[in-house]
Amino acid sequence: MAGREVRRKKTAPERLTSQTPPSPRLRMPSGAGQFLLAIAVLSGLGAMVYGPALHSPFIFDDFHSVVLNPSITKLWPLFGASGPLAPPAEAPTAGRPLVNLSLAINYQFGQLDPFGYHVLNLTLHVLSALLLWGIVRRTLQLPYFEELFDRETWIVALLVAVAWLVHPLQTEAVEYVTQRTELMMGFFYLATLYGSLRYFCAETSAQRALWLVAAGAACLLGVTCKEVMVTAPVAVLLFERTFITGSFLHALRRSWPLYLLLVLSWLPLLIFNLNAPRSESAGFQLGVPAHAWWFTQAKVLAMYLKLVVWPWPLSIHYHLPLLETVATAWPWLGLAGLLAIGTIVLVWRGSSIGFLGACVFMILAPTFAIPIVKEVAVERRMYLPLAAILTLFIVGAYWLLRTATQSNVSASNDPQSDPRPLRITIIFFSVAAIAMCLVSALRLKAYQDAVTIWQDAALRDPDDAMARNNVGRALIDAQRPAEASEYMRQFLKQAPDSAEGHHVLALALLNLNQPLEAIEHLNQALQGPDASLAHYHLGIAFMNSSRPEEAIKHFEAAARGQPEVAEIQNRLGMALTLAGRPQLALEHFKLAVKLSPDSPTIRVNLALALKAIGSLPEASHELEEIIRMAPDDVDARFQLAMLYGDLGRTDDAIVTAEKALELAKATGNLAKAQFIEGWLQEHRKRG
Repeated sequence: MAGREVRRKKTAPERLTSQTPPSPRLRMPSGAGQFLLAIAVLSGLGAMVYGPALHSPFIFDDFHSVVLNPSITKLWPLFGASGPLAPPAEAPTAGRPLVNLSLAINYQFGQLDPFGYHVLNLTLHVLSALLLWGIVRRTLQLPYFEELFDRETWIVALLVAVAWLVHPLQTEAVEYVTQRTELMMGFFYLATLYGSLRYFCAETSAQRALWLVAAGAACLLGVTCKEVMVTAPVAVLLFERTFITGSFLHALRRSWPLYLLLVLSWLPLLIFNLNAPRSESAGFQLGVPAHAWWFTQAKVLAMYLKLVVWPWPLSIHYHLPLLETVATAWPWLGLAGLLAIGTIVLVWRGSSIGFLGACVFMILAPTFAIPIVKEVAVERRMYLPLAAILTLFIVGAYWLLRTATQSNVSASNDPQSDPRPLRITIIFFSVAAIAMCLVSALRLKAYQDAVTIWQDAALRDPDDAMARNNVGRALIDAQRPAEASEYMRQFLKQAPDSAEGHHVLALALLNLNQPLEAIEHLNQALQGPDASLAHYHLGIAFMNSSRPEEAIKHFEAAARGQPEVAEIQNRLGMALTLAGRPQLALEHFKLAVKLSPDSPTIRVNLALALKAIGSLPEASHELEEIIRMAPDDVDARFQLAMLYGDLGRTDDAIVTAEKALELAKATGNLAKAQFIEGWLQEHRKRG
């Protein structure tokens, strides 16, 4: 942790210029054995901690990024309206095409089995830990540290990587599939820094060219994963200035090709965000006062630092009211201000501590600056900043022990030969790592299903309305509507004006086939921010009450709010059909098919509408197309059989119905099978 002045006495930046061969002190051994040991330790610990949770189900936003994401269901074409590199506008992967493509690859191999998604998340986390090990090890071997760590760099670096790998704060980013955005960005951020470090220390022009391309490619790929990657070029510049050149100007002159390549990555980032993806969840247009958000983020910073040292309790959602005045925010503003000023001073002095502190602030800066209304604070944002803080703790602790030992060693002895500082460091942080493994394993149990993770959040903070509502939604998704109804009734006693609470209760009532009471609560839900969704569910409630005209009004209102949602158009078509207006219904079914061309259910409804207006050949063509896409679709086959019967193609009708009967029996749909058998008997007699 040497200061800038000490470094300048013994290390000249000119040693690393392209004109002068680097000093032998910069030559880094291959360390094949150390590398293999690091892989074994990190992989083993990752599997031990996260292995039991690999079968955990999808939760929360996973349904939008995976289950209901049509763009991941096929790998080709890559682009286009529904390609894997063109995720839906408001999906968690919007503007993050490489993450969406990775989910599409998962889908091709395992469909909607969460296991493969969790395996890839864990693999990314372990690889990132390995990169962190390499960065810390090679950085500690730089002349900046005056050979203080030469003998122990790989061990000290491994302690950092292990602590970062198993820290409980990492559980959300690794276990929550959608947060692959954070994992992939983190991997490429570290890969950019590692490639840049190898570029700085390369001994030949060929090596410099290789690592130049590697760092540039990593940065470019990183911006396709998450916007925080925008800070990576700045972090690399600060690294070179701090540890190698001592001057920003010298760093820019010496490594300008690298910085040109890194900064070019900002162009695709700008392109990805031109249409403001996820604008419904982030930005000042949502009505959050800028000063209130920034005041609150000062408190969030303090909370993050506390969770680094004492990571319990953890939650998938933190309910923090906005701090709107200086009087309420001053303790947190004071702490954040002191940390910021201290970091600036240390950066100016060229201190390694200043570099680590600046990385924490830079990586958190985008979310500190721009409001994300429903996520005032989340654990995953500390994924990369945690690496900087743990590096400071562990390397700093070892340096302090080494310094204390040196003062007690006679001048005739080599202070680096004293094994006590390293032994103490290994023992202390190994014990800490064991404790973190146990806490992480305990935390991962909450991810066993959506109900448990949201119940955990609601128990931690009973005033968190979002957590309480999501408990109700999770119970409904788990086919436990009676429990959801009772839970939401209790919640509404405490928060009777919660529009979302009324909405969730209405969903439970719809599942319990109580549409009339559901309508009462949905009318109150119309006052909330999700009015379009409330209109949609009101339409369903009126349909279930055999009141299609009223259903049509609400489906039309929902369609005005969300015109690109295929299911709303499909439901509107169904209501119009029930109301005896198949010609109008046909327009909405066609639009729904255009929005979701791979949905057999919507295409069957389109075929039925065509049949209703007398377009039997078109209807049969549509059903034949569905069967080509989904050969096991029982409804499509049986509808086609009946249509063939109407067209007088009796033999085709019987063959198609027999296949539908076979599929119905194979899937255990006995009621459908019995109905088809009755139809077949009648048509065989006619034949």
